[in-house]
Amino acid sequence: IPHTQGFVETAAFAEADVIRAAWVLEHVLEPGAILDKIRKALKSKLLLTVPNDFTNIQLLAKRVKQDSWWIHRSHVNYFNLQSLTDLLRKHGLVVAQLYATYPMEMFLLQGEDYINNKALGRKVHERRKWFEMAMYRSEQGAAGLASLQRHWAKCGMGRDLVILAVKV
Repeated sequence: IPHTQGFVETAAFAEADVIRAAWVLEHVLEPGAILDKIRKALKSKLLLTVPNDFTNIQLLAKRVKQDSWWIHRSHVNYFNLQSLTDLLRKHGLVVAQLYATYPMEMFLLQGEDYINNKALGRKVHERRKWFEMAMYRSEQGAAGLASLQRHWAKCGMGRDLVILAVKV
């Protein structure tokens, strides 16, 4: 599978059935221009992952923590479900499937400040993995975990949005 390295703004995208862009759009000055390049090269599906920022659960956790921990110097764009689906639609792509990763902010709302305590950060990530593996191993299996991830996304929760998009 070809992999683009370097500056994505100047990259040439080869035609592909599936294109994966994980944690890219938040780092580029013109995410729409990147989506136009991707759409032009895309035969079938785009698998897109971006941080899910300024969500209701983050803003609630911010009241408790008094900090916007999710703001990174390397991010020039911040997306939530509405802004990302609007951007995709504007550039000729629509959401076919939508998921969100585990809403880590729930730990902050339970008083576990993993942001300022790296050791605790490792522990809560381990707990997240245990939860996801327990869901995966349950009677519902991967379908049950995927259903929960779709629900988190629809509720505007989840640390990252994972979207399978197709051309309009």
